[in-house]
Amino acid sequence: MYLLKEHSGLANKRSGEVFGVSLSAVTKAALRISEKMKTQRRFKQEMEQILYSIFKV
Repeated sequence: MYLLKEHSGLANKRSGEVFGVSLSAVTKAALRISEKMKTQRRFKQEMEQILYSIFKV
């Protein structure tokens, strides 16, 4: 959900529909991931690798 919310341009409500959750669930999940990325270097590196893999053309 974090990647979809941050990099797709979709509204939280639409992202929630994709995953079958509420708008607030998307917001809370993205906030948790964002905070985890700030405190856990390895997790941030893994997320960056996922992003690179997705957007590598």
